[in-house]
Amino acid sequence: MSLILTRGLPVIDKLIEEGIDVICTEDYKYKNKYKKIAILNLMPIKIDTELDLLKRLHKSGVDLLIDFIIISTRKSRRTCNEYTSKFYKTLNDIIETNYDGLIITGAPVEQMEFEEVDYWEELKDIIDYSKVNSKSTLYICWAAQAGLYKDYNIEKYPLNKKCFGVFEHKINKNSKIVNNFDGVFYAPHSRHTTIDINDIKNNSELNLVSYSDEAGAYIITNTRDIYVMGHSEYAKDTLDKEYKRDVEKNIKIEIPINYYPDDDPSNDPVIRWKEHSELLFKNWIENYLI
Repeated sequence: MSLILTRGLPVIDKLIEEGIDVICTEDYKYKNKYKKIAILNLMPIKIDTELDLLKRLHKSGVDLLIDFIIISTRKSRRTCNEYTSKFYKTLNDIIETNYDGLIITGAPVEQMEFEEVDYWEELKDIIDYSKVNSKSTLYICWAAQAGLYKDYNIEKYPLNKKCFGVFEHKINKNSKIVNNFDGVFYAPHSRHTTIDINDIKNNSELNLVSYSDEAGAYIITNTRDIYVMGHSEYAKDTLDKEYKRDVEKNIKIEIPINYYPDDDPSNDPVIRWKEHSELLFKNWIENYLI
């Protein structure tokens, strides 16, 4: 099926190279049934995140019209501002638009208190907007922590060392979001903070669907939203890039767990999570955006 994207979006060429069907919004005749999804991209490297998410979403089996959203409160580097002003929308641009679903990505601010993040108030407004103007929100990594904190006062806690690598996970509770998952599966994590699983278990509105003995809570749901504590959307080499970036900057970082054969960064990483990742996004679209 097709991804329906804004004309000129640089990632389109990369998607077409991988055999993914892309139609520009202006050219799409809306003959087929489609879903409309907004993605609030909080990551600094916009194109990489776009590509990771779009490659997962296109497996849904339906046409997807995608709008990328940006925080207007915070300004980035000039080149990034020029890029987002051309291809991204703000909350004001979409305030009267309805979407089937909203995705909110992670962000490199997890070691800050939520209230210290300069766009915290706008993020809360977007979350509130999504409850009225979309059927479901999928929160990823820091966004999952932020959403749980805003709506349920679930605190995050610093880890003694970064949760970094590919971890084994189990199903804790049946849910449509894990339809056709294996009982044990893998998913990447890359974060410095965590939440207390007991805070989830003790909240009657939340369900702990999946967890890892090593990485903690993974998938949490309520009646409409999905909170994913890891990065199932990551490409094969994303953890590799993060690891080597930190090594080059002399930032203390351990080799990502269960990622390089023989724990040797010179070896090509092993991707263990692709099938489950595609199922996660497919299940969200099929079961929550109806």
